[in-house]
Parts: sequence; C-alpha cells; structure tokens
Amino acid sequence: MKRILLKICILLLLVFLNVSNVSLQEVKQSTTPARTFYVATNGNDKWAGTLPTPNLSGNDVPVATLQQARNAIRELRQNDSKNAFTVLVRGGIYQLSETFVLEPEDSGTESDPTVFRAFENEQHSFVAIKKCLALPEKNKTGSRRVIISSSER
Repeated sequence: MKRILLKICILLLLVFLNVSNVSLQEVKQSTTPARTFYVATNGNDKWAGTLPTPNLSGNDVPVATLQQARNAIRELRQNDSKNAFTVLVRGGIYQLSETFVLEPEDSGTESDPTVFRAFENEQHSFVAIKKCLALPEKNKTGSRRVIISSSER
C-alpha cells in the first residue's frame, strides 16, 4: 500500500512540474520583481541557491533539493516578503529520499505567486529509489527474492 502511495505521489509531482512550466506571462505580473532560486544536481543546500551555476569565488551555488528551495521561500514569506518567487530546476536526475510536499501557503498569492519550472530547455527527472546494500543469491529457479521489512517500506 505504501508503495502505491509513493508511486502516486511521484506521479503527482511529475504532473505538477509539467503543469508548472506555464510561462510567467500567463501569471499576473507581480508588483515586485520575482526572486529566483535554482536547484541543480551539483547544488549544495548550505548555500543560498540564487545563482544557476557556482560563482567564481565559490560562495554561492544552486541548492541541491526542491525542499531547500521551498523552505527558503517559506522563511522569506514568514518574514513578510511580498515577492513573487520562481524556482528553476536544472537538468539531471534527482533521487528523492522523501516525498516532496507543497502546502497551500507555498503557492503564494495571485499577485505574488510561487512558480516551479524547468530551467530553460533542460530535462529533469525525479526518482524515488531505495538502495539495496546487497542482492540475495539466486534461488533454485534462478530468481531473487527480496523481503523488505515494514520498517524499511
């Protein structure tokens, strides 16, 4: 059952990200300029994530996770930020260790929305993978059987 829920969450996330590729012109213009955050597979969640690639001095790079970009926006909104926000996801394969959840407050407002979308024409994928430390040996029929305890599901 948990696997089915996980698959549904991943599917909804992929649908959400494809739907969110709506151009910013279709969203009402914000009264203040949008603040942009970048997510990249080579990012670092300890940095601000305000640049699409690492800068020469090495003091800012994209963040590594959607969660960090979302959390940074939440923090700014709690401090009464009236900005629109855009999160641009760089190309690559992102391995999710937990479900990415957006709450109603994450959408912003009509005049100051929050938009998640792909960076330019780059392709990205989100994959939920649970790594196995070792595969069991093949049984008499040549197949492998992996049993995952309820604590690992």
